[in-house]
Amino acid sequence: QLDSSKSRGCGRKELAADGRGRHAVTSPGRHEPTPRSRLQPTSQRFLSPANSMLRQLAWRGAARLRAPFPCQPLPAAALDSLERLGYAVVPGWLRAADTAALLADALALEAAGVPRAAGVGGVAESESSDWAVELKTEQRRAASVWIHESSLHGAPAARLALLSTAEALRAELLDAGCTERPLDTEATSLAYLYYPAGGFYRRHRDTPPAPSPTGEHREVSLLLYLDPVWRPDWGGALRIFAEPAPVDVQPEAGTLVLMHSPLLEHEVLETSRPRHCVVGWLCSVT
Repeated sequence: QLDSSKSRGCGRKELAADGRGRHAVTSPGRHEPTPRSRLQPTSQRFLSPANSMLRQLAWRGAARLRAPFPCQPLPAAALDSLERLGYAVVPGWLRAADTAALLADALALEAAGVPRAAGVGGVAESESSDWAVELKTEQRRAASVWIHESSLHGAPAARLALLSTAEALRAELLDAGCTERPLDTEATSLAYLYYPAGGFYRRHRDTPPAPSPTGEHREVSLLLYLDPVWRPDWGGALRIFAEPAPVDVQPEAGTLVLMHSPLLEHEVLETSRPRHCVVGWLCSVT
């Protein structure tokens, strides 16, 4: 049971990425552009067209005017776990009603055909650049919707509240000293993630092997589960490759998972039921 008292500090230890990122991503250099058939067919955060970036900025500005979902402060035990083990699991972080609102929004976007196949790599599609996300179905079988790309489908108010909630979480982790580099308020990325029956994501880290062209560095990965009923025999658990042994986290609604992005490999085990969550990254910028 996590202690509900607020921690005064987190003091993350120095993390050394070994550069052996498991994501498949085209590397920078002078070579032939990646064929468009291998690129993720959606506009995303990095290298977005100018008009898409303007929409993202307007969307973020609107989110600042929206009250965040009421969430419990991160327990001291969670901050301690994030420091010592590199990850933290906080059950019941988001209220059932707010989780249900996000799930309803995610399902409405899905019904409208908004999600696109989720690739691997961490940098986005660009017709004039070697930076690309690759679709690798042997590595990942899922779909996603980037919340920063505003859509009139579903419930935009729920997405704005989610962005505001993520900003409050960023500020809380920053105040607790949980990262070596400051978490930039404009560099948080969030998405709805959809795993179909038979979906999975093989073992990986959330830090791409190639640097971001925008200077962003993923510092803290977050997951927020949305499905109100989940049975372990359905699969779909998050497996964190922690020391001394892997840890499985069931995707139960309202549960928040935080991980130091450069540190821990993890995977999503194959699911026999559709599975929905929010995924995000709190980033520094250099």
